[in-house]
Amino acid sequence: MSGDRGNARYQSPDPAPLSWGYRGHDSRSRGAFEAGTEVAHATPARVGKVLDIDLPDARTSSPVPSFQAVPSEGGCVNARCTCMLLTLGLSFVLLAGCDRDQYPASLEYTFTPYPRKVAKTITIKREADGKVVQVGAEGPPAAAPDVLAALGADLQPGQEKGVGVDAQEILDIPYERQAAINSELKQFFGTPRDPRVEVSEEIINDPEMRLQPEHLQEGSKLYRKLCLYCHGINGDGAGPTGAFLNPRPRDFRRGIFKFRSTVKINPDNKKPDPPAQVTPSFDDIKRTLQRGVPTASMPSFNLLSDRDLDALVSYVIHLSLRGMAEYQLATGETDDPEQATISAAKRWLYGSARGGPNRMEKAVYVPPAMPGGWGGTLPTSAELKESPGLKVYRGDGKCVECHWTDGRSNPLDVPTNLGRMNDWGQLNPPRNLTTGVYRGGARPVDVFWRIKLGIAGSGMPAAADTLSDEDIWHLVDYVMALPTQQR
Repeated sequence: MSGDRGNARYQSPDPAPLSWGYRGHDSRSRGAFEAGTEVAHATPARVGKVLDIDLPDARTSSPVPSFQAVPSEGGCVNARCTCMLLTLGLSFVLLAGCDRDQYPASLEYTFTPYPRKVAKTITIKREADGKVVQVGAEGPPAAAPDVLAALGADLQPGQEKGVGVDAQEILDIPYERQAAINSELKQFFGTPRDPRVEVSEEIINDPEMRLQPEHLQEGSKLYRKLCLYCHGINGDGAGPTGAFLNPRPRDFRRGIFKFRSTVKINPDNKKPDPPAQVTPSFDDIKRTLQRGVPTASMPSFNLLSDRDLDALVSYVIHLSLRGMAEYQLATGETDDPEQATISAAKRWLYGSARGGPNRMEKAVYVPPAMPGGWGGTLPTSAELKESPGLKVYRGDGKCVECHWTDGRSNPLDVPTNLGRMNDWGQLNPPRNLTTGVYRGGARPVDVFWRIKLGIAGSGMPAAADTLSDEDIWHLVDYVMALPTQQR
């Protein structure tokens, strides 16, 4: 039985050798692929021998139509179809029975080192050849050569001085202690396949947590499909592709999330806590998943259903809580895994580990209505130079210290920008405000939150104590108008 379908010819059974037909337009590539060149026939028996499995052979089993590529205009297409069908068939055989959306039952969370920023004071010196070097340090310098050169720009040959720099430190612990922590935390957080958090039902069911086991299991499956390759199994940001990305994927384990709308007032001094000490709201993380992070490798997952997004957020919170508890045990803050787990959950939910009836909970900061702004029209350069936002930018806002007078944050203008690091010990120069890229959201209220509440882990301070809400709105107007100006 045979029949024509396009350029393909069907025959059954298929005892003939496979022939490749080439009809490309590039004569340089034609060479060995001239029509009619024969290659070894990939029979099921040969493939099965290589893969150590039994596959049916058309010669001994019931007839199954197969392709035979012939010297024709569609020869390459025919051969490609043969390979595609064979690959598809092998996929069904090899993947039969696989539970592809779950982790293996034997897989457990494991400890991985914590990179973090530390502040160091070093001595630098300008040598006779003009090079600025670090003095009296063992091992590699605490800062890169270009950073040292910028910090020592005022030094004359032979002079030296002490300077403060950001440096990366790796928190690691002996293997035996790692194994003990892994075992202890397994009782309270389960495994990647069976995640849970052993805390009170009140915390588990809180709408800002949603830590029900069935919810976490759904999130775990989605995380494995969509997030693991960048963020890693335990949320350390060191997945297989993480090392190739810039900026690096977020490390969830210390509970530090850059983009949030929450504020926590310290009950002792009645002032807002530092950004890195305040966790985001459930909706903050969900918004990041929905819109992604522009100019980073974090894509948008806006096509997921609300149910799937909620499950992913809950699982990210689970990984963060486990990491926060692990960090306490690794640093010796506590040696009680139960206490570490409860402390992590309370800090996430309430903004601190205090809890209790008099707790000062974190809350979403709702800004007052945005005043006038630019009225839907772009300002002229003259208007921008006279705007109240510029006065705040160069005055009480102190924005010029990092972003410089033009908003470009150029290291040539601000040399210390070269060596700035985030809380994970990764280089983190201040944002160029003239590009119009807002990683934490492009709505005016998003920019308001970034200024008012700071960007946790990045070095961007909160202006809650130094600027009024009205001044912040003026600053939002100015910053969002910068990309529209001709330069």
